Amino acid sequence: MPNWFSAIGFTAWPLLVMSFIALALILEKCLCYGAAIYVYQRSQNNANNIVEQLNQHNKQPGQAKAWSELWLHGLQTKWLKRLPMLSLIGSLAPMVGLLGTVWGLVVMFRNLAASQQAVTPALLADGLWQAMYSTTAGLCLALPCLLFSGVFNAIHGRITNSYVQLYNRAYYQLTYQEQFNVTTA
Repeated sequence: MPNWFSAIGFTAWPLLVMSFIALALILEKCLCYGAAIYVYQRSQNNANNIVEQLNQHNKQPGQAKAWSELWLHGLQTKWLKRLPMLSLIGSLAPMVGLLGTVWGLVVMFRNLAASQQAVTPALLADGLWQAMYSTTAGLCLALPCLLFSGVFNAIHGRITNSYVQLYNRAYYQLTYQEQFNVTTA
């Protein structure tokens, strides 16, 4: 085991597990949102397919609109799945690191109290740097988690708005049998 890993203390294992979970979540969300952007771009280039899709679900008045709302809600649910976990890890990691630091300080002061030699600044510094490792590790895990969580939430909002606008235009075209033109709106 590397020296820096053992210097983190007992919180090293929970932080390591959280970092693997965070990495898996980040990779999954990159694939999920990448696929959503790809499908949106393809749908935007071929809007007639969306109108045909809505037309298949337009047997009764309002059915196409209800179907598109349910479909978009299902996409949103899929896109948001497990995203709060990333934010949770970003919030908990510094706390776990701080717990390790406090525990390291307790151990350091217990060892100083049991020591028969004079307390020197070097002896204090040796205990302090080891105790601070766990907070550093927690912050190093939290920062990318919170950054990616914010980025994914922004991407989610943008993609959701784009899909809603795309389906609203298709619904308009289906209902009024004409293309939606922004300049006449």
